[in-house]
Amino acid sequence: MRGRVLGAAAVPPGARIERASEQTGHLPEPAGHVVGTVSAIGLARDGGNSVSAVGLPPPANVFVGRLREIEEVRSALQDSLQVGAMLVGEPGVGKTALALEALKTFDGNHHIVPVRGSAISANVPYAALGYLLSELPEHVLDHPVLAMQGLSRLLTEQADGRTPVLLVENAHELDPMSVMAVTQMAVSGQAKVLILARELTGAAEEFIRLWADGHVRRIDLAPFTLEESAGYLEALLGGRVARTAVATLHSYTSGSPGFLRMLASEQRHAGTLVEQDGSWDLVAPLVSSGEIAEVIRARLNRYGPEQRRIIELLAFAVELPLAALQRLAAPEDLDVLEEHGVMRVLATSPPIVRLQNQLSAETVRESVPPARSRELREAVAATIDFNAIPGGTLMGFAAWTIDCGVELPPEAALRAAQLANRLYDHAGALRFVRSVPDHRKRPEMVLQEANALRSLGELNAAAEALEFVLEAARGNLRLWTLLCVERHRVLRRLPGRAGEARAVIEQLKAAIGRDGQAEHGGTTNNDGGPPLRWEAVLIESEYATFEGRHAQLPRELEDIYGDETLPLGMRLYAGCLLAEGWSLTGRSEDALAVVAWLEAGTANPDLSPALRDTVLVRAFEIFFNCGLWHRAADLLSPRRGTGFVSLARSSGTGTGGELAAGLLHASSGLPDEALDHLLPALSKLRRRDPAGAKPAALAAAAYCSALQGETARARHYLDELAAIAEQPPWNIGVVAAYFRLTAQALLGGRDAALAELKGLAQEAAGRGLVAHSALFLTAAARLGDREAAVVILDRIPDTAGQLARAGRLFAAGMLNNDGAAWLRAAQLARGDGNELLAYEAASAAQAAATDPLTARQARELANTSYRRLRRHHDLHRSFETLSRFEQELTVAAARGRSSVELGEQMNLSPRTVDWHLGKIYSKLHVSSRTELAELLI
Repeated sequence: MRGRVLGAAAVPPGARIERASEQTGHLPEPAGHVVGTVSAIGLARDGGNSVSAVGLPPPANVFVGRLREIEEVRSALQDSLQVGAMLVGEPGVGKTALALEALKTFDGNHHIVPVRGSAISANVPYAALGYLLSELPEHVLDHPVLAMQGLSRLLTEQADGRTPVLLVENAHELDPMSVMAVTQMAVSGQAKVLILARELTGAAEEFIRLWADGHVRRIDLAPFTLEESAGYLEALLGGRVARTAVATLHSYTSGSPGFLRMLASEQRHAGTLVEQDGSWDLVAPLVSSGEIAEVIRARLNRYGPEQRRIIELLAFAVELPLAALQRLAAPEDLDVLEEHGVMRVLATSPPIVRLQNQLSAETVRESVPPARSRELREAVAATIDFNAIPGGTLMGFAAWTIDCGVELPPEAALRAAQLANRLYDHAGALRFVRSVPDHRKRPEMVLQEANALRSLGELNAAAEALEFVLEAARGNLRLWTLLCVERHRVLRRLPGRAGEARAVIEQLKAAIGRDGQAEHGGTTNNDGGPPLRWEAVLIESEYATFEGRHAQLPRELEDIYGDETLPLGMRLYAGCLLAEGWSLTGRSEDALAVVAWLEAGTANPDLSPALRDTVLVRAFEIFFNCGLWHRAADLLSPRRGTGFVSLARSSGTGTGGELAAGLLHASSGLPDEALDHLLPALSKLRRRDPAGAKPAALAAAAYCSALQGETARARHYLDELAAIAEQPPWNIGVVAAYFRLTAQALLGGRDAALAELKGLAQEAAGRGLVAHSALFLTAAARLGDREAAVVILDRIPDTAGQLARAGRLFAAGMLNNDGAAWLRAAQLARGDGNELLAYEAASAAQAAATDPLTARQARELANTSYRRLRRHHDLHRSFETLSRFEQELTVAAARGRSSVELGEQMNLSPRTVDWHLGKIYSKLHVSSRTELAELLI
């Protein structure tokens, strides 16, 4: 993992640099090994190490990761065939921070000599070395040979036997004489060099030659990935940061560490980034003024008027086709901005140009007067056609048009709103729609408005918008159908309006008819789209899953899924609904086969982000239903391209995947990891809960708190859950009920919880939902209910999924006191990622085992799962709780010393040594010396 020091590192003159910890992310040791000093001038700037006004920790005191790059620098400095390294990366990427961190780990004494270029002194001879050469007579500087001799003498005196390291910052702005001096000292072996350059092509020719000839090692520094931004922000803020907050800050800064530090500090000071329930989250739109705006303006002011004009155009338009920009600007100006990393050209068709980060755009927009903005917009409008520009360009240009007070053409507003809704920018969609006068008289506009309002959780407003528009759309059957679908989705969520929601579906089916034609005089489906009756089938299926009627899905759903003549998006959505139904009704293998096809379909480049996310969210739910926790966890991984934000966003929870991850960990019996995600999810859901998901989050938080022994907190969550009057969708209700009842059982209400669990299992079985029935019955069996175990073996088939299979084995072990069956249940559970079920089953197997092999395997599995259940169960943390004698004995045993050898050394009998080791194994939850050695050494 790459990493940076938080903020601009400051090294005061003569300061000692301490050796860094070898761990990823550390605080410097309070005292330590002196490995070097800094020359008479410091590197402090941007406030140095002082604590910021908002109370953030000193930036230079924390370094996160990036061990590989540190090792590369260290290796280059130690290599006798090389004179150092060149760190190349855009401003703010952390070159100085990395260089200083690498110097802390540089073996042997060294003496840092800062050599810093600047635009002001770029043409002044020896300006970057002036602080050193000021000790020489003035006439010496007129003679390069004498100047080099004097510089060598001064360096030797100041280094005092240590190796000088020339830390060259802003290499592209170094004056020629300083470049010559640095190069000669490096090549002659008088000093090592660390050259920090924005780009290789901008560096001096002598530095480029050092690299080309192999004298210095080039190390390219990239901005943070999303995962790295998360780790950096957590180190900066001293706690967890919500995934959506990480994604927003990362997106605005393009992963620039310097900008991330400043932006996080600014948001915290402004009160938009706050700590809630143990997690930092954004609770208001970002602000971008103060320090970060000053830095950006200073950087942009270095460019000429025409180059700044390009920056302004891109700031307001967000993105522009390259062809359009080439008509508005000179090619050489575009080349400069691209080379300097101010803008980037996306390899799309057609190519699109954007500024490198949103912060630059925000700062520019705030500094440009309205009249100038209108002038720029008119220039762009003269080169593009609203009907022909790409969607992303349209959204930016449409927003710019509204900002300038220019009326947006209705067709452009509609298209922009449609795209904004697909990209989850529902507030933007509302703005586009409502910019059109009398938009409520346009049914197609109302459709987008209602979609945005529903997604924002404003259900009553969405219902009101749709109330009187249906009749106006009767002449367009497809539009009328889509309005009915949207109205149904709104009404089914509103308390007391389920009857109206059902009536809309019946009205829709009657109007469309069997052949997709209106039966009451309406226009037939002659628009070239897919048959409208399929829309009715899809919304009827969607409603069935909403109400828990998965066993009653329309037969035509399979026809849509299998019809290759239909649009891929329609088939994918049909496959989602079909697979979800099968995963709950005892056809898990068929469901997983459909999911494999769905996942392959998401690779289609023409698929919209919203539909892709919908498919992946449904796949996650299906894996969850089948008890395949590892498969579900894989979908949350950023490696899959869903991760962090997109997964669970399209499901309407707005938690950026936090809720999904929290529920997954809670189901696996990992309360520490679960609450890391559930608490930030709850903070968001308390502010806005468009999908009614808060009951599941509260119940899971109560269960995890109970597992941690936090009974008061668990009861608080249960009380908050009981106060919710709205009936959630079936799937959310099942999850909420499962965690609520298991939490109640842990809090002393076992008998009442068992009765309700078995009642819910019976209800689910009556609906044909054997997977949900298995979920409730297995929970009851794990609480010791033998009646539930009997029902599992009698009524739950293996085809109901992995949880059902594990449940059947657990039930068999319970009813027959069968250690082998319990062991197989534990192995199956752990293989699928359910650590708590694995621990419970393995512990039972160990107690019931009738042969040594089963007992040993059960003990090892129970110990392995136990160490995973809680963070403080970790072997190394448990090791710290041992006495000094026990720690010494543990390490000696792990290193292979026999009991006889240990006994002789400690004046104990081998039997006493084994007795002590047995106690240690029990405390550490390990099974043997071999396992101890594997885990500890």
